[in-house]
Amino acid sequence: MAGGPPRRTRSLDGPRRNRVTFLASDAELAELTRRAQRAGISVARYVAAAALERSETVSERRAWATEVARAERVMRRAERLLGEVGANTGARPSEIAEAIATVRDAAAAVVAMGEAAAGR
Repeated sequence: MAGGPPRRTRSLDGPRRNRVTFLASDAELAELTRRAQRAGISVARYVAAAALERSETVSERRAWATEVARAERVMRRAERLLGEVGANTGARPSEIAEAIATVRDAAAAVVAMGEAAAGR
């Protein structure tokens, strides 16, 4: 086959008889085309696969990312408060250090989740 993506031989869900149309800017179309070519498929197949791959909407992902950011703020505050408690109570430094390290690890995980949700 010269020039163009390979053709799909069959669909697991049956023949595709329906057409979906959407508007894209020149830059969006160029990016979709680049990604489809890199994947070795048509733009239509790339868009369909990308749309069906995610079960949640953009709004749902944004809401989730907002909650992750809130959780990150809570964890950072807990980290700060643990440091203050350790300084004010005379608790064993090793215990406070371990608690702070645990909160930092959890905060790092929350940040990673937020970045993944935001697509960074």
